[in-house]
Amino acid sequence: MTLAASMAEIAVYNMLRDARHAGVSPADTAFAARTDIGSWDVASLREGTKRFKLLLIMRCPKEGAAGFQGKFTPKRMDHGYRRDDHAVAVKSGLSGIGYHPDSKEIFLSDYDLMSVWVGLGSDHYQKVPAGMVPDGQPNTVVDVLNAMFFDPKQREGELKAPFQHGAQDDYIPPPDKRHPNLKVNERCAAFREGEMKYLQGIDEIRAYYYKWDLSPFPYDHSGKFTGGTAG
Repeated sequence: MTLAASMAEIAVYNMLRDARHAGVSPADTAFAARTDIGSWDVASLREGTKRFKLLLIMRCPKEGAAGFQGKFTPKRMDHGYRRDDHAVAVKSGLSGIGYHPDSKEIFLSDYDLMSVWVGLGSDHYQKVPAGMVPDGQPNTVVDVLNAMFFDPKQREGELKAPFQHGAQDDYIPPPDKRHPNLKVNERCAAFREGEMKYLQGIDEIRAYYYKWDLSPFPYDHSGKFTGGTAG
């Protein structure tokens, strides 16, 4: 018999073990293993959305990234291309780990916000526009969310991977940019006032939007972006 395990599988195992020993609930660690969101971040997002009556939908990081959340810098917008030529893309590899040849940074697949909603009661929600802003300008919504969920003063010593940019559903690309769109097999995680839901594939994602009347769903059946509101 051959015993084999990848470094990513070992890292995920160690992260889940450490989280359980630190008191993170079995439900939170199980959701982390499924979505590749760090265990501590799952707990924070679950508790925070319940406390502040929020509904967040986010794209999951690449599979296997859970073991490295909080250990490497989350992928920023400027990690995605070469500094001297924005036409040259810089991609993350296995388990979401990437290396930027200009900054010499190792980065990790980040948490991509899809949309942000605030509860109005009776399972009704109002959208909070959270689109991307010009380079160098703060995104107020993202800053508030990061203060809620990833404040290092409140969570000292825990894994943290704050949001790096605005919500994809609210992104209206300029003429020289393309929208990220959705893959047909996209993986998303939803946190609705303390309730967690894993969404596998565009059909499940669309159904979740319709279930909670988060309309319009701004992607067609192939995942192409069809519209939205500028945030």
